[in-house]
Amino acid sequence: DMIRQNFEVNFFGAFAITNAFLPLLRQSSSACIVNISSTLGSFQFHEKSKDHHFHCAYSASKASLNMLTLQLARDLHETKIKVNACTSDLPTITLSNNHAHSIENAAKSIVFLATLSDDGPTGKIFGLDCEESEW
Repeated sequence: DMIRQNFEVNFFGAFAITNAFLPLLRQSSSACIVNISSTLGSFQFHEKSKDHHFHCAYSASKASLNMLTLQLARDLHETKIKVNACTSDLPTITLSNNHAHSIENAAKSIVFLATLSDDGPTGKIFGLDCEESEW
């Protein structure tokens, strides 16, 4: 049941909230959707990593969120709504392994994406460094 729980929170929750707010976002002169993904949702990360102890359910749910991000960006390309995701992994206060980051670092890419200019990117995944990530 862990798989279902991960998908309910990380995919279906984001899907439901986004759909609930889309009518308001469409009325805005400048709107954005920022999905909070994870490095563990990246195919590139898993291919390159020598660590084989990943949480399959969590990784799959975040990979699905990345695909939702790309699909929403395509569906909304004729609007002013920008749709991106960031891999702001959990801060050190809740995660104690080598994938943890400070709260400030985790928030940096979220703020960057939430404040993009009107001609900013859409349909992209960004890392903690505010640079586009492969996934």
